[in-house]
Amino acid sequence: MLRTMIVCLAASASLFGQQAISVRSGLVHLAEGKATLDGTPVNLRFGAYPIMKDGAVLRTATGRVELLLTPGAFLRMDNNTAVKMVSGKLSDTLVEVSSGAALVEVAGLEKEHRVTVRVGGLSTELVKPGLYRFDASPARVRVFDGRAEVTQGKESLPLTRGKETVDTAVLMAAKFSTKDYDELYVWSKARAASVAQANMVAARSLRSTGSSRSLSNMWLWNPAYGLVTYIPRSGAYHSAFGYYYYSPSTIWQAYSNYGGYNSGGGNYGGSQSSWSGMSNSPSYNSSSSGYSAPVMSDSGRASVSASAPAVSAPAGGRGR
Repeated sequence: MLRTMIVCLAASASLFGQQAISVRSGLVHLAEGKATLDGTPVNLRFGAYPIMKDGAVLRTATGRVELLLTPGAFLRMDNNTAVKMVSGKLSDTLVEVSSGAALVEVAGLEKEHRVTVRVGGLSTELVKPGLYRFDASPARVRVFDGRAEVTQGKESLPLTRGKETVDTAVLMAAKFSTKDYDELYVWSKARAASVAQANMVAARSLRSTGSSRSLSNMWLWNPAYGLVTYIPRSGAYHSAFGYYYYSPSTIWQAYSNYGGYNSGGGNYGGSQSSWSGMSNSPSYNSSSSGYSAPVMSDSGRASVSASAPAVSAPAGGRGR
């Protein structure tokens, strides 16, 4: 039986839940086209997402899937791809790409979290935020941005931006063009744009309710966009796709040139009524393997969506 995270719609207006899920990796966030989880067709409903258990296999046919790993890490599967969840622990997430191809965007990585991707005889730990590609046939690892540590048997090889390696008798790095795009890359970039836009709305709402800093990176359900977005613990991260993910403490930078920002009153430009609040008390029910949080009403959703400006760069440098 599939475990499912459910975001429950509430009757109250102008609310949406905070942390969507943080207990394990493997939430199936988006499925376009045909996909199966352990042989069962994946049919997503608004606010209800399957969660992969250890040993589960997610497959795509003519379609693509977005999978959420540790907070800030997105795995995006190409057509005709199979991914196995070996371990969904946040402290030691391990997934295996057994066929096809997958891109992993890491927008944030806590020290206590670990993400490793296995393809062929290569086991790759994602050491820093960045963008990584994994192909199953032939087994290959590419680093578009960031830093990874690849192991093959007793050998180990660091890979940085613009470097790749393949599963051969001798583990060695080679250069590749980071402008070598394909349809999976283009689709993943479009997904990143949507998540980054939702991040701005969510981070701003957190700030307006006084939650300027969270204790850790987190996933956040944003009903205005109908998706789960990523909220950094602090700072702002500039992704390899060119988008920013803001924490509540830095979101003012995105709006500083958009109608003004008042650090004392929490007004980031535009009317406060169109950015009405967020619940500060989401609940995770471990006994039912589900998550429940109040969400914004349809009228609130429309006003937030209409008020969101384009993603812009923050002042200062990249990352935290």
